[in-house]
Amino acid sequence: MNIPSEIIFGGHVVRIRLLSNEDIVSSDYTGSYIDREKLIRLDNSPDLPESVQAETFMHEIDEMIKHTFSLDISHKDLTVMSEARFAIIRNNKLDFTDTRRWVEPK
Repeated sequence: MNIPSEIIFGGHVVRIRLLSNEDIVSSDYTGSYIDREKLIRLDNSPDLPESVQAETFMHEIDEMIKHTFSLDISHKDLTVMSEARFAIIRNNKLDFTDTRRWVEPK
């Protein structure tokens, strides 16, 4: 996945930084979102599978949405939702850039 250096959300520029694992929060995490800095930090360790980094990016976007809208969602539920959504998008090679084109199932 090509992870951008920033995204726009709710009129804010949210920066994305790829860091070594020890610069995240703890070695147990592969990412974090810091609202007051509008910053998503992602583990960029060479041994981290690309799929883990990509799913973590989606998870941290969900954390940003949860915080911004004060959603009452447990971390467990948020993790399940982001992991499931990532699996559906990745496994089916979904592309949202052209929503007006219908593709017949194979």
